[in-house]
Amino acid sequence: MPIDPARSALIDAMRGVSAHVVAAVHLAEVMLFPLVGRSHWSFLLCGALAHWAVIIFFVLSGFVISASLHRHSQREGVAFWREFALGRIVRIYPPLLFALTFTAFVIAVCTAFGVERFAMGGFLYLPKEEVRFDSFAFIGAALNLQAFEPALVPRADSPLWSLGYEWWFYVICAALVGTMFASLRGYSIALTIMVGACALLAGNGFQFFYLFGLWATGALAYLALLRTDKNHAALKRLHQLSVLGMAGVISLLVVIALQQWWPQGAARMVVEFWVAVTAGLLIMGWETRLVCDSIRRLSRYSYTLYVIHFPIYLLIFAFAHRTFLAAGPSAWIATTSMAYISAIGMSILTARYLEDTSRFRRLCRSYTATPVSP
Repeated sequence: MPIDPARSALIDAMRGVSAHVVAAVHLAEVMLFPLVGRSHWSFLLCGALAHWAVIIFFVLSGFVISASLHRHSQREGVAFWREFALGRIVRIYPPLLFALTFTAFVIAVCTAFGVERFAMGGFLYLPKEEVRFDSFAFIGAALNLQAFEPALVPRADSPLWSLGYEWWFYVICAALVGTMFASLRGYSIALTIMVGACALLAGNGFQFFYLFGLWATGALAYLALLRTDKNHAALKRLHQLSVLGMAGVISLLVVIALQQWWPQGAARMVVEFWVAVTAGLLIMGWETRLVCDSIRRLSRYSYTLYVIHFPIYLLIFAFAHRTFLAAGPSAWIATTSMAYISAIGMSILTARYLEDTSRFRRLCRSYTATPVSP
């Protein structure tokens, strides 16, 4: 079932606004909190907004990826995984590799000019006390292994932590769809078990399955919409499989959480699941309402903004923080505005040249195509 235009517009708007919320919160984290500290009311507000925005990202991802997998499986049959995998690679990796390259450039520049350390007297809070190059973190982020080892994220681009989780959620979801085909069933079950076992053995099982539960809220929202369509023979089985999988995830979370449960954490989890369910219900119920085009256009560079804004902030902060501390509020406002505008401008340019998935698809196929003899 294709996503109708009204619902697609809502998804674009939610994705674009969420990306800007995350970028704005990180701007406050880099530029504001060193001045006001963690006890300021804005610290708690920004923390909540950032968490909720990332949750909405996960829900939207679960909905859209489920729609994509369903479309590919109906159209290509057992070969669906090839087109789906190619689509994810050309969508995720060009901006990701550029962001990692740019982050390495920022670290090199800060190190060359001796401004890689931010810890100074009088600072109340710093998101990063220094930026340094960690080859293992860069390799881990490039391979999306941060879902198994959270430390495998470059400190100068910490928002990349969520991409590792999403990548392996794609794999699990594709494997679940693969169980509908007899020739793929054994491989799909083995792959699902392997990914889950890796998360547990790495000691990050609670975080992994908790976030998967949030992500699966979007997937279940899409499946609920499909229930109104009687033409999909595999829908009932897929829906039952999803419900069974969610029950297993919830049970596993309860078992793992027995050693980690505390009132504040429990309350936050309840709120986050409420946000996820609300977002899923909003997507399901959005049929005829209109979304302003200017808001929808924010999604055109939402992914690149998410992966590249933080190193831009750190680069500007490294060179400008002594100036705006000494010059007062006007210099701080100018520096903060420059950082945000720079992040948006670079995101738009990066999206224009690196998010052309059709061009990268053609390039990938040109390398994999078998040459024909004249």
